[in-house]
Amino acid sequence: MDRKYKIGDLYSENGLKGVVFAVDQNGEHGKILSLDEAEFSWCRSREWVKKIEIGCFNAEDGAENMKKIMSFVGWEDNYPAFKWCRDKGEGWYLPAKEEISAITLKEREAVNAGLASAGGTLIPNVGEAGRYWSSTEYDAASAWHVYMRYGLEYYTVKYLAYRVRAVAKF
Repeated sequence: MDRKYKIGDLYSENGLKGVVFAVDQNGEHGKILSLDEAEFSWCRSREWVKKIEIGCFNAEDGAENMKKIMSFVGWEDNYPAFKWCRDKGEGWYLPAKEEISAITLKEREAVNAGLASAGGTLIPNVGEAGRYWSSTEYDAASAWHVYMRYGLEYYTVKYLAYRVRAVAKF
């Protein structure tokens, strides 16, 4: 029998370990957040000046945006936030706009309780400093992020270094 999960639970199966932030109504499938975070740019400035629109416009599924990035030759050198997520292993990706909003704004309390129990890095409270990249582009020059100080989604130039969390599906 498969285990049932809820938001905030620690998931540690099949080589994946993280805190559940989204789950289906049966509690058997969902998405997890990495226990750690890093700070990287969405893309390098030398890539940004080219104003290349990658096509990462999926706002709900960062895995689809990850596929777009990985189709570019040299993506590992030019898209550090994506590379950090993929370096966690197969299936990890930079969350899309709606996924990072769910993590940081909608489910932050339950996610932070799970992160605290697992010894992970907590998401700042709304009103505190911190910006988290999403994998969703706004246009060729900009991508969406969540700005914790105001608890809102914004877009900005891709070469700035912001916080990055990885997500995987189970």
